[in-house]
Amino acid sequence: MVQWLCGDDPGAKKVVAGLIEDAGFVPADLGGTAGCAVMEAPRRPGAVYGEEYRAADAATVIAAITAGRPIPPTPQYQRQRRCSPARARPARCALDRTQHRRPRWSSSRTGITTHPHKRHQREATMRQTLNFAHAKSTRGSRAHARVARRRPQVAVITAGLAAAGVVAASAALATAPASAASSTAVAAQAPATGHRGALVSVTPLRTLRDRAAVRAELNSDGFSARSAHYGVRTYRLVYRTVSAAGRPTTASGLLAVPIGGPRRLTAVSFTHGTEVYRGDAPSMQPHGFEPAPAYTYASAGFVTADPDYLGMGTGPGPNPFLDVPSETTAALDMLRAARSYVTRYGYTLRRRVLVTGFSQGASAALGLGRALQGGADRWFRLGALAPVSGPYDLQHAELPAILDGELIRLNPDPRLGAKYSVIYAAYTLVGFNRVHPIKGMPGRIFRFPYAGTIQELFDGNHTGKQVLAGTPATLGKLLTPYGFALMRHPRGGLLKALRIADSVCTNWAPAAPARLYLATRDEQGVNANTWHCQAGFAARHAMVPVINLGKPDYQGSRHLGSNVAGTARIVRWFLRLTAAPGDR
Repeated sequence: MVQWLCGDDPGAKKVVAGLIEDAGFVPADLGGTAGCAVMEAPRRPGAVYGEEYRAADAATVIAAITAGRPIPPTPQYQRQRRCSPARARPARCALDRTQHRRPRWSSSRTGITTHPHKRHQREATMRQTLNFAHAKSTRGSRAHARVARRRPQVAVITAGLAAAGVVAASAALATAPASAASSTAVAAQAPATGHRGALVSVTPLRTLRDRAAVRAELNSDGFSARSAHYGVRTYRLVYRTVSAAGRPTTASGLLAVPIGGPRRLTAVSFTHGTEVYRGDAPSMQPHGFEPAPAYTYASAGFVTADPDYLGMGTGPGPNPFLDVPSETTAALDMLRAARSYVTRYGYTLRRRVLVTGFSQGASAALGLGRALQGGADRWFRLGALAPVSGPYDLQHAELPAILDGELIRLNPDPRLGAKYSVIYAAYTLVGFNRVHPIKGMPGRIFRFPYAGTIQELFDGNHTGKQVLAGTPATLGKLLTPYGFALMRHPRGGLLKALRIADSVCTNWAPAAPARLYLATRDEQGVNANTWHCQAGFAARHAMVPVINLGKPDYQGSRHLGSNVAGTARIVRWFLRLTAAPGDR
């Protein structure tokens, strides 16, 4: 049988592997700290534990984790009947007894098992090894070693054996997002688990006590207050999810809950439009364009989950812009975290989720709808789908519009249209390159001096004003001839990324009620995206209507106006759907 270990320090892992072997087990190395999540408590499907796997089966688990696939179920071994010396050779009987006998004492803290007469010796050896490995992994830091001795629960994963230095990154991952929020505002701190969607922290944000307060807020934000009925409480949830590479990470999002409504509620997932600065994500903004849709849906009586996306809000690292798979997992895990939180206070969420989103979030909404319809979650199912003004066909609609100057012609301010073209082209290339490496990035694609600055500029830590100041006025000053040619005729990593993003309208079709929303002559998300999406669904025999919102305006932008007008229309549609008999 095996005992599992993982970590980034080869020396520490070597010491731990030796200790495992001394205890009579086979060490099974899951790799770096990214693989540690499957070892974390509690015992659950999708986790691994020592003494449950033989070496050959452990190898399949390691291969699955390395490839980013779900791990296979825990094997069930059939024990052989113990032989009797009178009926079999003594050597064979001894072998059988050795294979099937479990040690009679087990350390619950480390998962190491040994015999009673060696218990104290093993415990002393293990403590020394853990302290040595932790000190080694932190380059001899006495302060870290003292922390490890004071807090053994951080030093050891209960599902197997691990030195403190081996799992230190996993422990830091569990605590870092909570510290990003105000320490006085954290209302709940969840225990560290490996569950996707598990809560890490909950921070209360705002309380709009009644309908009048919500209406005043929405009117101030420039959104319709027609459907406001309840007061709203909002929270920032920090929860566990996976990165674009499938590794454990955390993300944040905005949860909005109606005040005074029924205890059995329907969830709305709203995925927001493009932001370049993490501080502009929905859970970071108390007023304005980003949180207003969540206020709208919650005040109408829906529990609303609005994920910030990876690398936005309090999430670590940069945002993999337009990567639909990671937007999907972030949105799905936000729903799970929302359900976990509201059920603590007596609420029940229906299985059907009403899914909507705007711009970048419209493609994310389609990705989430596809996942829910495909059974990605045991509880939630797709109830309805209503994306607004998304870039559903980047390769054949949005990128040609950027390169051919359509965004300039559609914008009342041509200079602003040119700037949007620059920012969308740069952000798309940088975001895709983070997940699907693009040959020639950045030096062959971006001109000097932007080749040396563009990737850092879109790291999520620069404000919108800084991004505007740090990018040129036109595409000709941003892209090299090679860069233009690559965007017109994508190949390699760029082509792969585009095909994945554009599959939201081509490799499935919604079975639930669905509508596509657009504004006439949208100056950012060109209308061709929506028509191509409708055609893609029609090719799979799904007739999804397109709802034209006309010519709405928000601060001079028809694209932003489509979010305002779309939210007002969609919330009323959702209310009609949930009022229908047989709603689940």
